Parts: sequence; C-alpha cells; structure tokens
Amino acid sequence: MTLSAAVNRHHTAWIRCEACRPHPVRYAVDGDRIVCFGDELPCAAGKGRRVTVAVHEIAGGALLTEFSGPLDEVGAGDVDPNAVLDLLDHVALGRTAIERDAALARHRTRRLVTVTDLAVRA
Repeated sequence: MTLSAAVNRHHTAWIRCEACRPHPVRYAVDGDRIVCFGDELPCAAGKGRRVTVAVHEIAGGALLTEFSGPLDEVGAGDVDPNAVLDLLDHVALGRTAIERDAALARHRTRRLVTVTDLAVRA
C-alpha cells in the first residue's frame, strides 16, 4: 500500500497530536511517509508521538485525506535528497553561490521529521 494520491498532489498538511493544536507544515513525500521540517511543530509533537495528518484542498478547502502515525525524527541522510529539495522548492536560497551555500547550511541543521500512515504499514 502507498499513501493516498491526495497526499502526492499537495504540499501543505496540518499536523496535530492529542496535546497540541493543528499546525500547518510544508511536506514532501518519501516512499510511504511524509517528511517535513519539525522545528516549528509544537514541542508536544515529539519523537514517537502519534500524530494526525490532514491534507485539505488549497486555501483551507475540503478535507481530502487524513491519517495518523508515529512522528519520527530523522537525519538528512535518512531521507531521499529529492524530498528535502521539495521542502525547499519555495525558498529563495540566494542570488550568489555564497548566499546559496550559506542558506543550505542553515537548512541542514533544521529538525526533519517523518510520519508514516499506520494503515499503510499494516
């Protein structure tokens, strides 16, 4: 099984756990899991915590899909490099090679998290 087709067509999801309100994140797909920067998630959404991920139509439209699974913290080497590039697709990295390298170095230190749909794992 794989993630819902709706997950593959969008870039923003809302992640929540029992102890935190929904928080929007830009995400990318890496196999059967989503990947996002977790440094802006509430501290209650920590490693091992079961979270719910909701994907809506653009601009807060109708709910397209929702799933839950464990949040895991990963290193950049544990994620498809194309997924990390997808996360940065909307980010201006700079006009010069020096600016770009500095921006990439900053992003390499950010917390990366994944969520795998428990129904897909079954």
